[in-house]
Amino acid sequence: MALRERGSRAPRGRAAAAEDHSAQKRRLVEHARQQAEARQAAANELRSASGRFEQVRLSAPAMRLLLELLTTALGNAQLHKDAHDFLLDGAQAADADLGIRLTAWRTPGRSMVLKSVDGDLTADDLTVAVDSAAGPAVGEASA
Repeated sequence: MALRERGSRAPRGRAAAAEDHSAQKRRLVEHARQQAEARQAAANELRSASGRFEQVRLSAPAMRLLLELLTTALGNAQLHKDAHDFLLDGAQAADADLGIRLTAWRTPGRSMVLKSVDGDLTADDLTVAVDSAAGPAVGEASA
């Protein structure tokens, strides 16, 4: 249409100014920083509670992280049957950014309640240990 009206395809008038998204970018960066800090605090809480999960009530973020790691660990595990029972091998998950590792193994006859502010989780025949991803196990707890 511009070609027919003006004989040229060149746009008329001034170009619109580019929108400034710097405030939105700052908010997004701040939100990402806060989320990373909250996940790191949850990882620190899990490391400090390992070995005494039955004695502590985890925060909601710590319980979410524990469940996330436990789900991944059980998904990575290999379940096989020996002459008497099922065994769980290689049930481990780690988050390198948080420097945390969860290891789980089957312990028949043991059970534990993992308590959090959002509710409790009862798990039977499972032992869970949380430690630093690069270091030796800090502690273990039946779950």
